[in-house]
Amino acid sequence: MSGWFLPEITKLGLPLIDHDRRYDYSREWLSIVEQAWGEGPVTVAGDHLRVEELRLRPRPYAGNPPVVYFGGESEPARVLAAEAADVFLINGRPLDGPDGVKAIIADLLSRPRPYRDPLRFGLTSFLIARPTQEEADEEFERLWRLTQAQRKPIVGADPARVMGRNAVGVASVGTNGGTLSGLVGSYAQIADRISGFVDAGVETFLFQFQPHFAEMERFATEVAPLLRSRHGGSAI
Repeated sequence: MSGWFLPEITKLGLPLIDHDRRYDYSREWLSIVEQAWGEGPVTVAGDHLRVEELRLRPRPYAGNPPVVYFGGESEPARVLAAEAADVFLINGRPLDGPDGVKAIIADLLSRPRPYRDPLRFGLTSFLIARPTQEEADEEFERLWRLTQAQRKPIVGADPARVMGRNAVGVASVGTNGGTLSGLVGSYAQIADRISGFVDAGVETFLFQFQPHFAEMERFATEVAPLLRSRHGGSAI
């Protein structure tokens, strides 16, 4: 992710780069790292980064480099993801609609992608699963009230970030879109909605839970078996 947190950048003494140029920085960084994963050595004099005779020891296992996960919602983010990522991570949002997951996947798949395997997709989401939709809605309301009572102004975030603008005025719980993906419901409803994302092309899910371990156990006990029955044992 080509994001920033202003206090951290300032304390590290790093230059402040505007939103779109940060993706040029990321492009250089990814190029250097991927070359270093190969045979090396790497010498680059770029606009943002300079390395001379860089070698990695040990390198990743030959023929099996690390997977590059990439996130971002702006146009520069999508361009770079299509060029250089293995998996594009989508912030929590609905399946359908002009800004939904289906539309994002269709857009990314339509972009040029020379010399790489097909782009894969992941989704972040805050998940609330209960025996009934009503119980899930009650838990959402409880968590939402807690977050509102403890909410503090966000400082140091880039005002140009697209995600911040998209989420304005929408009630949600969790970070990076959180419950905007609609995974709040009964066990069967959650399985149905996850299956919809899978059918659209999402392979990886980054779920948020609260409280974490108890809700992970609930998901593993109540929802995962429903998904295994639909998508096979290796899917979960």
